Amino acid sequence: MTELEQFADTLRRGFDGESWQGDSLSELLDGVTAEQARKRPLNAHGIWELVLHIKVWHDVVLTRIGGEAFIPVGNQNFPEAGRSAEEWKQSVEALRQSTYELADVIRRFDPKRLDDQVPGKDYAYRHMLNGVATHDAYHAGQIALLKKQL
Repeated sequence: MTELEQFADTLRRGFDGESWQGDSLSELLDGVTAEQARKRPLNAHGIWELVLHIKVWHDVVLTRIGGEAFIPVGNQNFPEAGRSAEEWKQSVEALRQSTYELADVIRRFDPKRLDDQVPGKDYAYRHMLNGVATHDAYHAGQIALLKKQL
């Protein structure tokens, strides 16, 4: 497995399962209702906000791969949760789709660019592409804690 295939596989496993650190995002989100996802039991971001935030950062990585410097601020970074069960379902599906899209883009990324600097940042693509799965795992841990509070 190449380094890029490893980055993509780790990202996908973090969403779909067989990740070494514990339950995947899809496993954690299974059975969570829109009402539960909107709650903020620890006076912090709720599950729904975290799902939207993770997707935002998938989009940030895709934007940066495309050569644009971008950093989300305010509600761009942590969008507000929706209200309906259908919106919740759409949010989870959008996260699934963004995970698979990003994993595919990472797999096809030119390995000659891995040490190139990310636009607007002081680190290389290798660092960012490796780190996006870590970001997802970090927030998966938060979701696991929030889910226990429901």
